[in-house]
Amino acid sequence: MDCRPGAPVDNVVSDPPAIDDEKLVDFADNVFVGRVIKRVGYEPPSENAPPLPQTLFAVKVEKNIKGSLSGTVVVAQDGGCDPRYGRVVLVNNDNLLQPGQEVVFSTRKQSPDGPHQIVGSNYGDIRVGTEEEKTKIIAKFRNDQREIVPFDRSEEH
Repeated sequence: MDCRPGAPVDNVVSDPPAIDDEKLVDFADNVFVGRVIKRVGYEPPSENAPPLPQTLFAVKVEKNIKGSLSGTVVVAQDGGCDPRYGRVVLVNNDNLLQPGQEVVFSTRKQSPDGPHQIVGSNYGDIRVGTEEEKTKIIAKFRNDQREIVPFDRSEEH
């Protein structure tokens, strides 16, 4: 069974701890502006809790804020089709990415060969509507990156 357009949608509410942009930038391996090219696959729900599907997208990297990605990368978004039930599962009502969207991504790599995992629904994939919005988001994340002070063990007492 596969999810067809108009399939029922379930929302999984995941209450992450409060996260600010500075912590998000610090936690992420990469923060970048990218354009979604297409859906390239999905990972079915796993047996662990919560059993969520993941949808994989090809994304063209347009501008790095943190990191040095280039070309096209694969980005994994929590949520997608759960073929066991023919239903779409969203996390925190974070709609699945769509081809053509310009997005500011915050991602982490779980393994060298794996995709770039969006670090949090609704704040690790910020859709950009205008150049002005994009400029403001980039400036905010760049400023947050500069404000991060790495922990220096030599200063321990």
